Parts: sequence; structure tokens; C-alpha cells
Amino acid sequence: MNPLLHAISTLSAALAGSLVSAIWEGAILVLGVALCLRILPDLSAAARWVVWTNVFASVAVFAFLPFNGQPSPEWKGISGFPFPPRSIWSFAIASVWLVLTLWRGAQLISSAIYLRGLRNGRLVSAR
Repeated sequence: MNPLLHAISTLSAALAGSLVSAIWEGAILVLGVALCLRILPDLSAAARWVVWTNVFASVAVFAFLPFNGQPSPEWKGISGFPFPPRSIWSFAIASVWLVLTLWRGAQLISSAIYLRGLRNGRLVSAR
């Protein structure tokens, strides 16, 4: 096997494994925080913003915590996994994840620039 292809395959398998583990970890965290905030309906909007910002940052970090350059244990020996962890699947998952992350990041930056313009009074019309 070509060394470059082997390196890409190993890296994409590790990234896809990180994504799989980050999805359920993030879902549990978001669900727990949502339930806690339901219990505290009188919490101010500023406090809720701080809580959700920290949850978002934590979920974003979860995707990279288990990454060590080796395929995650989730990819080794799971009999109920919906598809075999072949290099093409792990590469596809990692590629889609990267593209969507970059796209949403660009939208976030665009919205921040737009809001800064609104705050400074340069933009008057609605988006």
C-alpha cells in the first residue's frame, strides 16, 4: 500500500472514530444541560448564554480529545456497527465532517461581521 494512502487512511479512521465518540458524549452533555436549565426557568438570558457557550465549547473539544492518531476503540470489534470501518467510510465521514465544520464556521464568522456592522450603525436594512 502507498505510504501516503496508508497515512490518510489511518488519519481518517482516527478522526471518524473521534467523531463517533464525540457525538454521543456531546448529546449526553447537551441533554443534561437542557434538563438542568428547564429546572431553572428564572435564570437570566446572560447566564443561559454563558452556560450554552461553555457547552458548545465543550462539545467542540470532545471531538478532539480522544484523537491520538490511532483508530478509536469504537472502530475495533463493534459487531453492531452499521457499516464496516473500511478506509473509504472513515475517509467519507471525516471529509463530510470537515466540510460541514468549515461551512458552519464561515457562516458564524459572516454573522459576527454582520452583527458588528449592526452594532456600529453601518447596516440599516434587514438581512
